[in-house]
Amino acid sequence: MRGVPRLSPTHVDRARLQRVLAATEHRNLVLVSAAAGTGKTELLAEWARAGAGGRSVGWITFEPGDDRFWVPFTDALWDAGVDVPAAFQHWTGGRPSDRLLALLMDAVRRAPGRVAVVLDNWEPSARQAVAELDVLVRHCAERLLLVVAGRSDPQLPLPRYRLDDIVLEVRLGDLAFSDEEAGALLDRLGVRPLGGRARQVNARVHGWAAGVVFLGRALRDGGDPGDEPVNVLPGATGIDQYVVSEVLDKHSARLRRFLLETSALETLRPDDLEQLLGPTARLDLHDIVHGNAFVEPVPGDPSCFRYQPFFHEVLRAQRADESARLHGVRWEPSEMTGARSRGLSVLPRQRSAAEPTPDLVESLTAREMEVLWHLEELLTTDEMAARMFVSVNTVRSHVRNVLRKLDVDRRNAAVRRGRELGLIPARRS
Repeated sequence: MRGVPRLSPTHVDRARLQRVLAATEHRNLVLVSAAAGTGKTELLAEWARAGAGGRSVGWITFEPGDDRFWVPFTDALWDAGVDVPAAFQHWTGGRPSDRLLALLMDAVRRAPGRVAVVLDNWEPSARQAVAELDVLVRHCAERLLLVVAGRSDPQLPLPRYRLDDIVLEVRLGDLAFSDEEAGALLDRLGVRPLGGRARQVNARVHGWAAGVVFLGRALRDGGDPGDEPVNVLPGATGIDQYVVSEVLDKHSARLRRFLLETSALETLRPDDLEQLLGPTARLDLHDIVHGNAFVEPVPGDPSCFRYQPFFHEVLRAQRADESARLHGVRWEPSEMTGARSRGLSVLPRQRSAAEPTPDLVESLTAREMEVLWHLEELLTTDEMAARMFVSVNTVRSHVRNVLRKLDVDRRNAAVRRGRELGLIPARRS
């Protein structure tokens, strides 16, 4: 099938989701929107290769920053069996006139059978096609099913489509692997023995497909066969680098800052966010929830959200790394991987150019910096041990070292000293 990606060697059939995609008889649009690595392309390729519900399929894969649209779109219609008008043969690809759009709609309506066009990795910034696509979605439904897959929602009028019940949405929670699916993927990766580890792996990454792959490879290649998946940390698997490059760094500077600043919070409450980040915080939260991030609603309180734990860990560790580089804190090379893979919750504020900078405590190791930030959160020793994946005795040892190196004798005094040094920020009023 021209343009349809081949299924990967480790492909796992998603029968549960294929049944969902089969319910498109009276839908005009299928939207598969979720963060990077959630299996969107693989799911739709499986659907297309299984017959797409009796439709002929045209497929377009957009590259990052690709501003083409209408030329590949009409090519995909050709692939799906639509007799695209001759007027498009020498078309350079600019925005179609009303006349060209009317000709295209007529050609779609006269197609010999039902067709589907998949827009894979379509950027929501491609506004040049939104108005025309909306016309096609609403007026060509008898023949055309539009399928959009991407990391963020497109700028189509989704609220109106929901009201008219013409859109089928598949999102992050839907794409999450079940324990059975995770087990099948781990088996294809050659993870032995499996036992109950499929459930543990899946729980560790909240069903995230790429996360199952990263953890599975780490268990297969790098560890003791008896390793518990919960003890395999993101920094040891490549999860952290992937999340930073494919999620965090793909956002605008404003949303990237939002993600890092809010990594100190356990719950994303709109009122708290406005107090912390200002009046645009609600809009930023909306963009993050409907964009390329691992965010889920808080059970029982749909107005509030939280980051999925593995994503929260990576955000906190990245914020800690960036803060350490900014403020010149020395990281022990032997501890860099461990520090990056753990959730560090509070970062120092940036000083103005006119503000004097006190001497930094350069002798604090990465683990001791982590403990200092957790002390500011008022975590107990047991809570720090659970957060850092170490024993209670190890935490106690780190706390003693922090107190000694900061020349204080109490935990709250260490927090005050850390603020004085700019290592952690003063609390907001």
